[in-house]
Amino acid sequence: MEKLAVYCAQNPFKVIFSWLLIFALSIYLNISFLEDGLTTEFTFITQPESEKGQDALLDLTGPRLASELIVVKSDTLKVRNPEFENLVTSIQTDLTNLGSNIIKNNYSYYQTQDPQSVSKNQDATLIGLTLAVSVDAGIKNVPKVIEIVDKYNKEPNFEVLILGEASIASASNKLSEEDLIRGESIGGSVALVILILVFGGLVAGVLPLILALLGIVIATGLVAIIGNIYQLSFFITNMVTMIGLAVGIDYTLFIISRYREERNQDFDKIEAVRRTASTATRSVVISGITVMLALLGIVIVPTLVFVSLGIGALIVVVVSIMISLTLLPSLIGLLDDKLNSLRVPFLNSKTSTNVDITSSANIWVRFAGFVMRFPIISLVVVLIVLVPISMQTNSLVTGANGIDTMPEDMDIVKAYNVLSEEFSYGSISTQDIVVSGKFTPEALNSAVEILSQLVEVDPDLIGILGTPQVNSQNDVALIRIATASVVGSSQSENTVKRLRDSIVPEAFSGLESSIYVSGDHAFYADFYQMVDEFTPYVFALVLTLSFILLMMTFRSIVIPIKAVLMNLLSVGVAYGLLVLVF
Repeated sequence: MEKLAVYCAQNPFKVIFSWLLIFALSIYLNISFLEDGLTTEFTFITQPESEKGQDALLDLTGPRLASELIVVKSDTLKVRNPEFENLVTSIQTDLTNLGSNIIKNNYSYYQTQDPQSVSKNQDATLIGLTLAVSVDAGIKNVPKVIEIVDKYNKEPNFEVLILGEASIASASNKLSEEDLIRGESIGGSVALVILILVFGGLVAGVLPLILALLGIVIATGLVAIIGNIYQLSFFITNMVTMIGLAVGIDYTLFIISRYREERNQDFDKIEAVRRTASTATRSVVISGITVMLALLGIVIVPTLVFVSLGIGALIVVVVSIMISLTLLPSLIGLLDDKLNSLRVPFLNSKTSTNVDITSSANIWVRFAGFVMRFPIISLVVVLIVLVPISMQTNSLVTGANGIDTMPEDMDIVKAYNVLSEEFSYGSISTQDIVVSGKFTPEALNSAVEILSQLVEVDPDLIGILGTPQVNSQNDVALIRIATASVVGSSQSENTVKRLRDSIVPEAFSGLESSIYVSGDHAFYADFYQMVDEFTPYVFALVLTLSFILLMMTFRSIVIPIKAVLMNLLSVGVAYGLLVLVF
């Protein structure tokens, strides 16, 4: 480690040029491949019951295509007014003109005469459309549909809105990107100000932020490569940015601070780099390995989102460590004492590079000295404050990130509100029962009759919708049960459990086929169950690996035990603060 740091400091141009090539390649990878390597779909690595049901349905319904609803509403006209009909017809014509490679079909009340397509007040109607591709691919096609919607939304006396799987996914992506840019802009700006205050100069203050951003770009380039081999969740970019800024700034700050201290002890540049590598850089590597071991806990949860988050975090930590080991010593070797250039005048006296960090004038030295002199008092005070906060974790309520969490001024939220208030579409969803395996029509009908009777007495189920959909081979059937429970809610989760544990087994006891409770409600129930099931394993893995690593590093039992307890307390406090704030 010391030899590597010294080599990099003595040959800065070779190392810097190599990293610039990697940076340029990463930009190319991000532009060319990142988007295709990410997906908005939530899938499982394993195959829970909801996934088995969806796979069985492929033979009945074919590949699942994205569906959308366009809401057309007027404050002055009724649906049966010719002007209203002309507007809807014009929208449908424009949709058809997009081509069959984008729109598979579209329909409205004026073709189907379906009364459910008209609002209670007769002042709004729906245009249903099916995209020619899946939800994931539909994100690229739906903007063209949204352009048509936005064009007609400008018509006087009309409000035209869209809501559906692809449009929600597209809006979520856009919202996530905007939040990421806004959040990291604020975080980056605050970090820059703090770094300048810490170092007292622009060069030393800006360098950690630049290297953190460099690490993020390179890490996302690697994500682009992996994503085109094994598709990853689009949330991975948020994780890479968040962790990249955190560890990138932290590691660089630690190493630069140590280097400046060594230079203040009158060691020459190379010796200061060597001594820094043997202390601060070594600590950074150990810290990075500990972080990576902790992040392995995320990867073991077999869902695409968690695996993607873990992979993204692992990649950016590895890149940040490599930058700290090679590029940072090269820049230090190139800049040397110019690290302290462009100093902020009014900070010179407070952040002088000649300040003795062991001096009693240093506030942190005084604070640490107080804690060491009064350890019991300090421990009691800290526990009195932090333990009650961590206990709030018991009130933590988890849920799905859905349309109800989006800002009210978004068009898809407005469309959802119209559907909820004026149509049955917004308040009723379905629990899907999938029958897979050979059965006779008589046996299926008998089972459906029993199911209907059981559904009638269940408090959260409304009734069976229509007749079962059955394929020509009589080995796949779909029965949809209307429910008023919200997808992803605890009520929905309990309903799925009742269906699986009692209602479905009783109704289909006469069939030898496999019966699956599937659909959106079941998907989220399976997701929550999987998270709950793996959480203890995640904690056990993280704490055990951290304990072993720290024990091997420090050759001590006390230090690892203390670290494990502090980790548990800090995690508890973090969850507790989330409960208190949100």
